[in-house]
Amino acid sequence: MGCSDIGGVPMQPLESTAQLTRFQHICRGIRQLMLAETDITVLSQYACDKLVEVGHYQMVCICLMDTSLGDVSSVVHAGEVPDSLDISFRGNTPERTLMEMVVQTKQPQVIPDIQGGGSNPSGEDAAHPRGYRSCAVVPLRCGDTVCGTLNVYTCERDAFDDETLTLLEEAAENTAFALKVIQDREERTLLEKERQDLQKQLYLAQRLESVGQLAGGIAHDFNNLLTAMLGYGQLAIMKMEQQQYPQDEVEEMIKASRRATKLTRQLLAFSRQQALQLEVVNINTLIHDIENMLRRLIDENIELTTNLAEELGWTEIDPGQLEQILINLVVNARDAMPEGGHLTIKTTNAAFLNEAYVRSNVVMPPGDYVVLTVSDTGDGMPSELIAHIFDPFFTTKERVTGLGLATVYGIVKQSGGYIWVDSEPGQGSRFQIYLPQVKSNTALAEPEDTVNQILRGTKTILVVEDEEIVRQSMVHSLRSRGYTVLEATHGESALRAAEQYSGKIHLMITDVVMPNMSGYDLTIALRALRPEMKVLYISGHAEKVVHHRIRDDAFLSKPFSPSTLAGIVQQVLNLHTSVRAASAS
Repeated sequence: MGCSDIGGVPMQPLESTAQLTRFQHICRGIRQLMLAETDITVLSQYACDKLVEVGHYQMVCICLMDTSLGDVSSVVHAGEVPDSLDISFRGNTPERTLMEMVVQTKQPQVIPDIQGGGSNPSGEDAAHPRGYRSCAVVPLRCGDTVCGTLNVYTCERDAFDDETLTLLEEAAENTAFALKVIQDREERTLLEKERQDLQKQLYLAQRLESVGQLAGGIAHDFNNLLTAMLGYGQLAIMKMEQQQYPQDEVEEMIKASRRATKLTRQLLAFSRQQALQLEVVNINTLIHDIENMLRRLIDENIELTTNLAEELGWTEIDPGQLEQILINLVVNARDAMPEGGHLTIKTTNAAFLNEAYVRSNVVMPPGDYVVLTVSDTGDGMPSELIAHIFDPFFTTKERVTGLGLATVYGIVKQSGGYIWVDSEPGQGSRFQIYLPQVKSNTALAEPEDTVNQILRGTKTILVVEDEEIVRQSMVHSLRSRGYTVLEATHGESALRAAEQYSGKIHLMITDVVMPNMSGYDLTIALRALRPEMKVLYISGHAEKVVHHRIRDDAFLSKPFSPSTLAGIVQQVLNLHTSVRAASAS
C-alpha cells in the first residue's frame, strides 16, 4: 500500500495546536517509559510507533550508532518499511549520505522532495516505488556526541516546516535522553557486578595469603598432636601387654584427635568461598574459639592479651568473616612489632551513641554497638599512611599483597559496621570496629554429646571406603553395635557385594570421592537394583563442595567419632527426612 492509499484519504497537515499536544504526549510517554524500562530496543520501538500514529508518517526509524565502528549498530522502525530498505551510515557513492551529514554536523537535515533528485538519503531506490516524497533526519544527541538518528519519511512533499522540525527535535531530544538513562543504568549494573566479582577475588586472594601464614603454625600443632597420639598409643600397648587397662592413655589420644579435628575445621571454614552467612553471635565466644590459632600467628616476643567485656551485646555477622578480620588485624599488628611488644584484643559495649553524639559524628547512626578493638605497641603510622591503609594492594611491607586491611574494611562495611584507626609514629596503632547490636541473646545450641550413648541396631549396612584405616574403623564400630556389615574398597567391589548378597541392604555408607567410580555414581547404579536402600555420604571435603550432588541424602563430614557415626546411622535408618551433620569428636 502506497502513500496515496492511507486511510483512503490523502493526508492533510495537522493543525499546529493539535500537533503540539500530540508531540508533547509522545515526549511525556517516552520520559515515563524510561523510568521503568531497561531495554533500549523497547523504548526506541515505542518512540517510532507513536510518531507514526500521531504524525501520520509513513515510516519512522531510529538508527543507533556504534561510534567505535563508525556505523549503524541497530535499527528500530515502524510504519510501511520496504523489504529492500537498507539503512546504512555510509552510502555506496562518494557523496555523503544524509545520516552521515547529520552525525557530523549534529544538526537536522531535510530533503523536501526525495523524488525530485539531489542529495538523497540511503534507501533512495526503495523510497521511489513507495511514494515517499520528503524526509527528515534528526540527530539523537547523547551529551556531546550523536548516538543515533531519528529518520522520518512521509508521502507529502515539503512536509517538514520549521515548526514540525522543532517538534521532531524535541521528540528526538527526549528519546536520546531516555536512551542515555537506560544505557547508564545498564553500565552501572555491569560495573556493580564487576565490582562484586573483583571483591570476591580480593577476599579469596587475601584468604589464601592468610592460609599460607597459618600453614606453618598448624603444621607445628599437627606434629605435636601426632607425637602425643603415637606416644600414648605405644603406652597403651605396653599396658595391655602387662594386662593393665590403658584408660588414661586412650583418653589422651581422644583429646589429641579432638584438637586435630578442630584444626581441620578451622582450615575448611577459613578457606571456603561463599557469600556472607549472617548469624547472631557473641563475639567473645568467637574470640575464645580462635585464640589459640591467633597465638600461632604471632612471634614469641609478642604478648597477646584479651580483655573481653562481661554481658557483651549480640551482633549479626558471618563468624568465618569475623575470624578473617581478627587474623588480618593480628597479622598486621605482628608485622608492626618486629622487636616484640604487646597486642590487645578488647570488646566493649557502646551505648553512648545518642542523637547528640551523632550530630557531631554524622558517619554513624545512633544506637547500641558492640566494639571490637585490636591495639598494638608497634611502630605506628603517620597520617598520610592512615589515609590509604584500606586501599587494595597498598602496603609498606615486602612479600605481601596489601589485601589484608582492604579485606577487613570490606567485611566490616558489608556487615553494616564501621571501622576507625588511631595511630601515631612510635605510639602504636588501634583499630576499632563498631558492629550494630541486635536484640537477641539466644545462644547457638551445642551438638548433643553421644559419646556415652550406646546406640545399637540389627540392620544390614554396606560400607564403601577406599581408605582402609577409615573403613576398618567404621566396620568394627558398626559390628560392635549389632549391625550386619558388608564392606567394599571401591565402587566396583560394592556392586559385586550387593549382587552377591541375597538379603536386604538397609543403608549404604559411601565416601564421596573414590577412584574410578564416585559415591554419586555408585548410588545411581545401586539404586537401580535396590531402590529402597538409604544412603549416607561421608567426605573429608566441606559439605558446600559436595552438597549440590547429594540432594536429599544424608551427609557426615570427616573426621567423626564412632558414637557420632552410630547416632547418624540410627537417624538415617529411622527417619524419612534428610540428615546433615558436621564432624563431631
